Amino acid sequence: MEGPLFEGPNSVSAMHKVDLSSIGVSADKINHAYISKVRVYLPDSSNFNLFGDFKFQLTADEASMVECAQLNPIPSNVSSVDLKTSSEADLKDFFKLSEFVILMDGNLKEDYFENVNFKADLEFTINVTE
Repeated sequence: MEGPLFEGPNSVSAMHKVDLSSIGVSADKINHAYISKVRVYLPDSSNFNLFGDFKFQLTADEASMVECAQLNPIPSNVSSVDLKTSSEADLKDFFKLSEFVILMDGNLKEDYFENVNFKADLEFTINVTE
């Protein structure tokens, strides 16, 4: 997130290129996909006390935005968090595209004038028809 950041919702995003060939899956065989793990952490070992909650979504020009994980409230004095994921949020349409946008909204408790750098470990579960 590029500062200055203001109290309330602020967003950070990243593009993800889809390469199903690396896992030997064809897009037309996908019948369900969901995010099974979202761990967000701050690489500089600071804590998330500035944030009240996180919402994690996928979006693309060719697909509707889908909220697939969230955490509310964020615990105090931690430098990594695991968001609560939903297997109900079907993401299969995103894996049929060449790329999609990963979007995280963080609700700030107060104004902050510096950049905030995040790292995330993501796991997707893709169910395919044989």
